[in-house]
Amino acid sequence: MIASWRDEVAAIRLIPGGPVDGGRWRGGGSAGAGERLANPRVDAGRRRRDTALTVAALVPAALFLVMLVAGSMHGLVAFGLEVLGWRDGWEYLVPATLDGVSVAFP
Repeated sequence: MIASWRDEVAAIRLIPGGPVDGGRWRGGGSAGAGERLANPRVDAGRRRRDTALTVAALVPAALFLVMLVAGSMHGLVAFGLEVLGWRDGWEYLVPATLDGVSVAFP
């Protein structure tokens, strides 16, 4: 049985290939959080890459949302025309209200 946290750390150090190597946490050689905070230029390349990856992930999501709203609008305008019999621009109230509410209150 492990008696204290020091014994736990000592036990973790005995694990071959464990997370602690020589008293320091093994990492990829990157700067620690304090060093990144003190010197933002250390992490400038990673921040730029993360920004590019975020934009690359959000562009397809935004395009999918646009296609989803376009398809929904097409169907709701048809519903306003055929079922409700609304004409002269009034049929556009159906998607404006229903899609607007669904986007505003997820």
